[in-house]
Amino acid sequence: RRLLTELAAHRVPTALVSASHRQIIDRVLATLGSENFTLTVAGDELERTKPHPDPYLLAAARLGVDPARCAVIEDTATGVAAAEAAGCRVVAVPSLAPIPAAAGRSVVGSLEEVDLAYLRSLITAMH
Repeated sequence: RRLLTELAAHRVPTALVSASHRQIIDRVLATLGSENFTLTVAGDELERTKPHPDPYLLAAARLGVDPARCAVIEDTATGVAAAEAAGCRVVAVPSLAPIPAAAGRSVVGSLEEVDLAYLRSLITAMH
């Protein structure tokens, strides 16, 4: 919530992109606050979901931004693969299985390590 509040305060467009079905996403939004997201993409709304890049490409298109200017926070290897295939910068916060660091990818132990300045540094580092 801290990060979502910070992003909203700075008018940074945000999307919740999930392989889960819309019914599950709507339950999660009730907790996270749907007002914290510019848009959401659910897995059952696409022909191909993660690990394909389609969900992230759709979110970037709907936000009107280049995927290369998007910072994605992911907790699974499948999600990381999808975001990287879409050309996004990735911050991995491993949940159950470890996710190794790689070019264009940061790995953190907790979302407490991530703020707007951190996300901006990922985008500017590549340009």
